[in-house]
Amino acid sequence: MPADKAGLAVLVVPFRFVAVETVAPYSVGVYTVDETTLAVGDELCDMALRAWRKATTDNAGVAQVNYGEHTLGLSSFSMHAVA
Repeated sequence: MPADKAGLAVLVVPFRFVAVETVAPYSVGVYTVDETTLAVGDELCDMALRAWRKATTDNAGVAQVNYGEHTLGLSSFSMHAVA
């Protein structure tokens, strides 16, 4: 079983995206993500966690949290690594 960065065991479950068209004949596609994209996503997640840690511990431990709903997306340059 693979381990995470802290050495803890990680159960890796393949994730499938299922896309269904909303117009007849309602075609269905099933997609996975390649290893390069997963690695990019892992690094982006680590960067976000580091930013969160910094934002919530700066200023003598006073949380600097911006509550509310935010839309996130991959930047266009991150997908060039896949090509």
